[in-house]
Amino acid sequence: MKFKEYIKESVKTFAFWISPKGEITGSMKSHISQVIQAPEKFGLTREYIENKYEEYGEKIGLEGKAREEIMKDIFDAGFIRIRKYGNSGWVIDTGKADKRFKQRITKWAEKITEKGIEGIQETNMEIMVRISDMKGYSKQMPINKLAAGALLFESENNTELTYCQSIDDFSDHPLII
Repeated sequence: MKFKEYIKESVKTFAFWISPKGEITGSMKSHISQVIQAPEKFGLTREYIENKYEEYGEKIGLEGKAREEIMKDIFDAGFIRIRKYGNSGWVIDTGKADKRFKQRITKWAEKITEKGIEGIQETNMEIMVRISDMKGYSKQMPINKLAAGALLFESENNTELTYCQSIDDFSDHPLII
């Protein structure tokens, strides 16, 4: 790939929203511009958005403090934000990474890698996906692992996984007998 083609490919970005009802939509626009365009779809009003931006002295649509608060409210309502950052990977954010969230992003990963969504298909099965919520949950994995259900098998008590090359790398475990 030539350098110019690489740069062009690396800056491609695409966004998805998944609603609390499981509806999905995609766009080349910013997430906040979609919220401003149709606030009622996110349980907000135009007045609420205008007041938030006014509160921070920011121009409507600016990606600043007002946007952060608006996005937090949307995440708390159960919306999922997905963005592809060129060759750098996908980022998925929500309010809480609960079972329903994990099921929905697993289904999203299956669809985006198998047939595509709205004409966008991820063909790089090793591209990384960063997943996080507003409560501190954070995970990163290749999209093929996400599509295969890796999040669905996490224990609710212990969400950390550490890859070990062999049994010798396992930690010692207290005796159970």
